[in-house]
Amino acid sequence: MVKTKLNSNQTKNWDTTIHTDLANEINTVAEKVSPIWDDILLIEDSESGNEKKKVEIGNLPSPTPPTFDSLAPTTTKWDIIVRDASTNIRLWVGTDTQILEADSAEPSGLKWVDKPASGWNSVFFAARSWSETNLTSGAITVVNFNTEEFDDDNVFASNTFTVPSNWKYVIYARVYTQGGAFSSWYFDFRFHKNGNNLASNYYNWVTSPWGRMSMEISFMWEFLTNDTIDVRVSNQTWSARTLRTDFGASIFYWYKLN
Repeated sequence: MVKTKLNSNQTKNWDTTIHTDLANEINTVAEKVSPIWDDILLIEDSESGNEKKKVEIGNLPSPTPPTFDSLAPTTTKWDIIVRDASTNIRLWVGTDTQILEADSAEPSGLKWVDKPASGWNSVFFAARSWSETNLTSGAITVVNFNTEEFDDDNVFASNTFTVPSNWKYVIYARVYTQGGAFSSWYFDFRFHKNGNNLASNYYNWVTSPWGRMSMEISFMWEFLTNDTIDVRVSNQTWSARTLRTDFGASIFYWYKLN
């Protein structure tokens, strides 16, 4: 309560103090850099006619944080929040089946792209379906696959697969052979790349009563454009053997990995 003299005979009570230089008054008050819970603050109680009161810092109510929805920049179902160079921004939803791809040219560093096809892309399949081929003892014979079932990129011709582009490919071949019953066979079944042995499986067995056996080989490799691949059989048996003509028994195929 402050009493202020109005004239020689009267005084008036004021319920507030008039501060004419509030900034200076605040500047002259020492600052406590690290308040503690027991420190006291002076307040005007808005629920009690702005009556001046004191409160301990530890009794101050905790502020209610804003909800995430009020802060998020998203507007549409499936939107996601990403960050550009300085700000959290909205990345709008893509279309069904699309996937996110990193792209430094985009403001968000991301973009929606169509999902690539699963499995493989680009494939050929060929088989033997004509007269038997004699496998001369001690010779290396190129296997003739004369029936082409499909060839997506026109890469198979004259028993040779020509690689269309630098990438990883899986190649597979099987041949069905025939010779004397219960005879010993020695074969080296191969893939040749550019005329040289790339991979081989060595077979050493005694045949069935029908003198028939099959050989197969598969291989994955990172080929270069225009590499050529063919299938060869090295007959290391003491006598000639033949390749069967049964369609589908001797096959050659490849596919390109995604």
